Amino acid sequence: MAGLRNVVLTGFMGTGKSSIGPLLARRLGFRFLDTDEQISQREGRSITDIFEQDGESHFRQLERDMVRELGAASGCVIATGGGTLLIPENRAMLEACGPVVCLQASAEVLAQRLVGKTHLPLLPEEGRAEAIARLLEERDYLYRSLPLRLDTSGLSIAECCDRIAELTGLEEVAVGFAPERCSYPVVLRRGLLNDAEAWRLQCEGASKVVIITDQNVAPLYARPLSNMLQQLGIEAPLLSFPAGEHHKSFQTLGELLTEMAGLRLDRKAPVLAVGGGVVGDVAALAASLYMRGLRLIQVPTSLLAMVDAAVGGKTAIDLAGVKNLVGSYHQPEAVLVDVSALKTLPPVELSSGIAEMIKSGLIADPGLFELLEQQAARLLELDLDIAEDLVRRCVKVKAEIVSRDPLEGGLRRVLNLGHTIGHALEADSGFVLLTHGQAVGLGMLCAAWIGKRLGLTAGGLQVRLRTLLLKAGLPVTHAMSRPQRLLDFVHLDKKVSTQGATMILPVKPGEVLIREGIEDKLIMESLEAITP
Repeated sequence: MAGLRNVVLTGFMGTGKSSIGPLLARRLGFRFLDTDEQISQREGRSITDIFEQDGESHFRQLERDMVRELGAASGCVIATGGGTLLIPENRAMLEACGPVVCLQASAEVLAQRLVGKTHLPLLPEEGRAEAIARLLEERDYLYRSLPLRLDTSGLSIAECCDRIAELTGLEEVAVGFAPERCSYPVVLRRGLLNDAEAWRLQCEGASKVVIITDQNVAPLYARPLSNMLQQLGIEAPLLSFPAGEHHKSFQTLGELLTEMAGLRLDRKAPVLAVGGGVVGDVAALAASLYMRGLRLIQVPTSLLAMVDAAVGGKTAIDLAGVKNLVGSYHQPEAVLVDVSALKTLPPVELSSGIAEMIKSGLIADPGLFELLEQQAARLLELDLDIAEDLVRRCVKVKAEIVSRDPLEGGLRRVLNLGHTIGHALEADSGFVLLTHGQAVGLGMLCAAWIGKRLGLTAGGLQVRLRTLLLKAGLPVTHAMSRPQRLLDFVHLDKKVSTQGATMILPVKPGEVLIREGIEDKLIMESLEAITP
């Protein structure tokens, strides 16, 4: 979506512009602007009053001025009046500022939708059906001339947003669950961290938010965000804790909850988790526990968090040296991704995030795996166009899996590719010698080795994976002082059973298998294969 300025919704009254527009804007992290509402606010009177007092020609002049103003804006979903594009100048300005989608419906459907609606200047209540049919006929040439059209009859608002995304190529990503659960957008847009209007809309209805971050991210992004929200009239206290996996603990969680109690938060106050995977996990767990659950907005600033940790609703802290042993599920109401934040990421953390991207390609997107083979160097050089495209593809993989299995009942286990042995390596290193991504990369190598031994992994995949890890600046060997100790950590894995470890084994890019009962002997041999 890089470079996209606005999305314009036009069409006859009753086609759904004012209903679809706000949800579409929220999914994209855009503002929603309605030309009629903007004119009414500026004039201090209703559109009906403008028509009655000054006539349609005066209204059209006001409309032209508003279109010129909004056409110069960016990051907006703009809903126009039904006749706005009748004026060629308006059409030219709106088409120049973004894709224009014409919403349509039959005269019968429109008449039904507009029952009870008063103060429609061009549609008096008496003889409304006939007036609708007449105006539709008069404007038919205009609507047919617009290349992007959508019949909204019989579609829900969410379905309309999905279709508009397809028509325009917006590729917005949403995590959607069954009706009894929830759905939320994953918004990817550069500049989002500094967009005050987008944040005002995200925090709508809240007089106070709490920002949770770590001490590294606080001065870079969390404190400027707090200052911006306070300028918008929203209290935004900042809570931070020391950076690093060692602080993903009960002590940190308890201190955060105690501080939250001192802020006298109410149930409408969202928690903004601003940072990497550790921040996202701890802040989300605090949000899930405080007052039995506060609203949560994930704002990932590391590549690993953008492509994995912030999406899916998992929360966790470590216990007894075991990663993520204590946690819950608490879905955010939005995930807001600004890849510009990657500019301040240390190279080792950028590489760590690429490991999770490789995992996504192996699980469900062979094209992503191939792109990483081609573009890993440009990603490490922080080509933001490449970064945004690859992040979006990874989020789509996870969103699809999480939407189908929100509580890890089965399918979601594939997301643990490389993690069973990876977590053990990470814990054995004391969460110091290896980053999470480095450990996952090594874990994927071990999984590929085991898969090949079992006759499941395609020939050549081990070599391709090893080569890609090296291109991404990730280790492919690791010296272990006590390999047997790693088995103890593997046995503490949440997916272990009496038959042995459960592991995700790669078959080929885009395909994996869940294999239970992996013997300790195979695991030890795979570890020997990555020992220098």
